[in-house]
Amino acid sequence: MATTNPTVTGAWTLLVDEGDEFLLTLPVASQTIYVAIGLVADAPALGTIGHPLRPGEDGMNRALIGPGPVFAKCIDPDASVAVALTAWTPT
Repeated sequence: MATTNPTVTGAWTLLVDEGDEFLLTLPVASQTIYVAIGLVADAPALGTIGHPLRPGEDGMNRALIGPGPVFAKCIDPDASVAVALTAWTPT
């Protein structure tokens, strides 16, 4: 299990590989992000909005979003934000 603080920008960023479990939160009140499943390590399809994750919410995990690689991006295309990500490969 590893906890990191990757930066999410206005472009889709791969955060979690397909099959891995995770907990994603926004530790600082700042930018709302969208979280979506991609297509085999490719970014979500053009026009995909994703699920909003706002600061102060409980977070996003595999049980809520479903199978596949997990991507995130800021709602504001010019913004960036550090997220708190704990990810692990189930045994």
